Amino acid sequence: MPAAYQRRQHTIFSTVQSEGAILPMDLLQRISDPQNAQLAGLTPQDYGLEGIRLNEAINKAWSELLGVWQRFQSEKERLPEYDAGTTLTRDRWLRHLFRALGYGDRLPTTKALVVKLRSLAHSEGSSTYWALETNTPFYGWGLAGRVETTALVVQALARYCAAQTAACEDEQQLIGRGLVFLLKPDWAPRLGPDEGKAAVTDLRIMKPVTFKRYLQIQELPAGSLSQELLRRQGALFQFHYDISGFKGKQLPLRWELSDQATNELVSRDKALTIKPSTNAEGRDWSVWVPVPKTRRSYYVTVTIYQPEGTVPLRAFDSPVFAGLAAPQ
Repeated sequence: MPAAYQRRQHTIFSTVQSEGAILPMDLLQRISDPQNAQLAGLTPQDYGLEGIRLNEAINKAWSELLGVWQRFQSEKERLPEYDAGTTLTRDRWLRHLFRALGYGDRLPTTKALVVKLRSLAHSEGSSTYWALETNTPFYGWGLAGRVETTALVVQALARYCAAQTAACEDEQQLIGRGLVFLLKPDWAPRLGPDEGKAAVTDLRIMKPVTFKRYLQIQELPAGSLSQELLRRQGALFQFHYDISGFKGKQLPLRWELSDQATNELVSRDKALTIKPSTNAEGRDWSVWVPVPKTRRSYYVTVTIYQPEGTVPLRAFDSPVFAGLAAPQ
């Protein structure tokens, strides 16, 4: 090896100090050697880049992210004390970061993950648990695996609720039932979950629809409701359900209206119930949702629960639709 190159090895990283074995100095020296063709990941083609040098791509991404980071920090400083900044961090920083790293817009939203956790819950008497159908991260299985998985889910739901400004009643119920499973197993009789299934098809949105028209479609009396409420406009989320195994049981139904761009909760209600008259009932159903007079886009999430009202039986989203201020 030429003496000049040996001296270069000792001086090229004069401002870098390497500790441990994760990124040893000799690897940095091999990367810096332009004649080294044995290491992968050193050419633009390795990253799917064409017509641009690797250093140029790195500098471009760094410059863009630096500006994004500075704007994100500026907006974060203006957040109120009660706002944990979850949405701001996701939309103003992480989405840009993941896009720059080549992951696109695949960042899962917190709300989507919570809906998934609801659907995976298992009811057992007065408790609720979660179970992986494989080894857990700590190689637990059977009862040990259920305890470990449930503890992680309870912790995740608690953090989710702590970051919300709106009510978090359903998640709080799941947290409480999960704690019963973890801390007081003797309180929970060993009963299996209700045996039943639900399938949903033909999802569609109709708007604008007044609340009065919704009552007429559902063949419900207006009673003493005010004219202001009856004239209020919203959207009708129509769907067809097939439910088996719950004859004569009250199945609570909850809807949530969310902003399509941010997935933030706009409004919710859980005053409705479905009561199948047979063990294999199929029928059309409608949910009326008040819609803001904006040009933003929204979607409705409907969750049908098992009779006790805590464990989800089926959750599904409506097609995306525009607010009532948008051109119809």
